[in-house]
Amino acid sequence: MAQTTASSFPSAAGDPVNHYAQNVIKNFHRELETPSAAPQQSEARPRTLSFDADKYLRPAEQPIIPVPSSNLAEQVGIIGGGIGGLYAALLLRDAGIPSDIYEASDRLGGRLFTYKFPQSREYDYFDVGAMRFPDTPAMKPVFDLFKRLDVKTLKYYFKDKLGNSTLFYNDIVKKRTDESKIVPKDFNITGLPDKWGSLGVEANMSNVIKPFKDGLIKDAKEHSEKGWELMMEYDRYSTRGYMSDRRSDYRPDLDEKKLMPYPVSIVEWCETFDGSSTSFDRALTESVLDSLAFAYDDQPIDWHCIDGGSSRLADKLAEYLESPGGPWHRVYRNNSVTGIRYHKGLNIVGVANGRGTTYYTHVITTTTLPCLRAMDLSEAGLDYPQKNALRALYYSSATKIGVKFKTAWWQDDAVMKKYGGFGAIVGGQSYTDNMSRMIVYPSYSAGSQTPSTVLIASYAWTGDALAWTGLMQSEDRMRRRLLDDLAEVHRFNANGRKFLEDQVESIYPYSWNNDPNTMGSYAFFGPGDFSDLYPHLTRPAAKGRLHFAGEVASARHAWVVGALEASKLAVHRIISSSYPEKLEEFEKKWGLPEAWTRESIMKQVAVTLEGVYADTPLQGEQ
Repeated sequence: MAQTTASSFPSAAGDPVNHYAQNVIKNFHRELETPSAAPQQSEARPRTLSFDADKYLRPAEQPIIPVPSSNLAEQVGIIGGGIGGLYAALLLRDAGIPSDIYEASDRLGGRLFTYKFPQSREYDYFDVGAMRFPDTPAMKPVFDLFKRLDVKTLKYYFKDKLGNSTLFYNDIVKKRTDESKIVPKDFNITGLPDKWGSLGVEANMSNVIKPFKDGLIKDAKEHSEKGWELMMEYDRYSTRGYMSDRRSDYRPDLDEKKLMPYPVSIVEWCETFDGSSTSFDRALTESVLDSLAFAYDDQPIDWHCIDGGSSRLADKLAEYLESPGGPWHRVYRNNSVTGIRYHKGLNIVGVANGRGTTYYTHVITTTTLPCLRAMDLSEAGLDYPQKNALRALYYSSATKIGVKFKTAWWQDDAVMKKYGGFGAIVGGQSYTDNMSRMIVYPSYSAGSQTPSTVLIASYAWTGDALAWTGLMQSEDRMRRRLLDDLAEVHRFNANGRKFLEDQVESIYPYSWNNDPNTMGSYAFFGPGDFSDLYPHLTRPAAKGRLHFAGEVASARHAWVVGALEASKLAVHRIISSSYPEKLEEFEKKWGLPEAWTRESIMKQVAVTLEGVYADTPLQGEQ
């Protein structure tokens, strides 16, 4: 391996989200490297200490974390057969490193889940999990994977082609249009102060988000930290708290329109139209980063969906892993992991299931944190901050309800107008404050001679999804509420409501909270969580041999690209620590993980190996 030091590599990918995450890790290391001014307490753990990270950055002839010379352990075990686990196996295979995947269900793909209705036509399916992919620079790893695996994509219509999708709020239906701002009087909403209401939802939210967003964009362009420092000052606030509190740290430069504090009624109005119920409970930081997830340069975005459904990506990955030419690779389906065990004497990690324990040089866990926490981790080698991250980090709720109808009635202009609708709808979404919240019209069969007859009749998340999760226990009540919402959102009369009832062939509801293999949909970071928990989920446990992955261990929570890049980080760390001779070739093919440099990756390894948060004395202490 060439004697290349970490500092000679470029910094993280130059987009604001990655740059922000890089600064979080940089600050985490900076604080650890600064000796504490507090009096020494011999029994205090954890504590801020100076630690020796340099020795992990210097090129060494021997691996930092050696591979056992005997057959005591296999090479890499992967917990979870979702997109993160499959991608980790692909990267390991490409590096010539064998792996095993443990999947609790009989299906690979995890939250890439496409449901196809039985005895139906080509496009009679819907994506229960990830369904749309924006073609932006930050999402490049996903589109590179599409190309590598020859995954065919189709245009996804984020807005309907004909302009007939609707907004249905407070029992009033209006067309969605780009030009009009949403103000209370549009939906006969009274009692909201005109100072805020007359500006519209978008202007109010821009006033809150834009100063921080602009600072992070400037950071990425100028390689500075000022925007990050500003964001960190307010990281302790939820979006709701930041908007409504009469704060002592108020700054006029962060309130261009002089609107703060916002009345609670205005905050709730903005939340209703801008997100979902309780969505403003997430950190202000997460709201800002979410605004950057789509684009930050005001360029139009091309959206894509996968032809055949998002499960095709998982299927193609599985086919690739089974193809000849690589190291052994095994998939154990219907194989629930019951525990993880770090063998201190042999310095290896075991994956326990109903048939016993198999030991590995390294283990990558890509399952959700709630599922990981349900395992026996008493011997997993986690320190307290890592245990706390597993406990404290909340996963959002999400539900989708797919309905198969006899016909694609929403694309039939005559039918829509007959029952009171504005006209045919092709692609896009309609929104409502009813339980259904968002109705998604299929894009993948737009223009097809055999259009999909499946509609996502409800896509809800956070508090709205929790309500649906309970109602799904009563099929009759769920069906009634669903069809009532469809009729109202499309402005159908009584005959139209009866028409919908007669059109229904099958209903498939799904709650990610009720899935025992996810126990939630995606990581939902609360106030302070990114700066406090993210650093501990992006460093290994078990003396550097147990690695967290999945979208939670990425700067881009809830996105497929987050799961890919978290797996790349875990594999890069494994190669850096145990197979250094493979590192140059790996980086040449795959690049560095998002928001990371060699230096920051190995400093995270150093935090664990130096035992900064361990219950036993640090190396060299008595």
